[in-house]
Amino acid sequence: MERREDPSSERDFHFTRSMMQLTLPLARWSCRWGEREEGRRDLQKAIQLNRNNTPACRRLAELFIAENNYVAAEPLLQTSLRDRPLDPWALSYAALGELQQDRFADALANAQKVHTVAHQGFESAHLIAAQALESLKRPAEARAEYQLYVSEAPTGQHVERAKTALQRLSPATQSTAQPIAPRP
Repeated sequence: MERREDPSSERDFHFTRSMMQLTLPLARWSCRWGEREEGRRDLQKAIQLNRNNTPACRRLAELFIAENNYVAAEPLLQTSLRDRPLDPWALSYAALGELQQDRFADALANAQKVHTVAHQGFESAHLIAAQALESLKRPAEARAEYQLYVSEAPTGQHVERAKTALQRLSPATQSTAQPIAPRP
């Protein structure tokens, strides 16, 4: 008896593959023209068809980030990072989300990874690292990160904030008062 492939499974495979190829461009088009919910549905469908669809995960993460919903963006960013572990965009936003969730050690680790790769346009990762370090009670290291930001982005959007933090963390402005010893 001759064994045959089930033609319906072959058709299903090609249909699913075709849907995956069409869904991402439709989602991009929808999001570009202000139909965010339709774009979100298209992206979710693309991810449902292939949970490792990195471009769809990245696009959906962008939508969640635009809404400041870092909790929803995080698993999508992690999918993106599995495919491209040193992507400065995904690392920066993962770090920002972790910082927003008070996961300071994780935020610091991802923010510092950004500095290990070409990261022009992602200098703000130094601000994320600095804020995480301040929260971890490591002011000298936080100061170094703020200084890196100022040196890498001297006309950056957040340079004044970084300079203010540098002044605040300056050794001259740190409280050096010693407790007064009781008199004998």
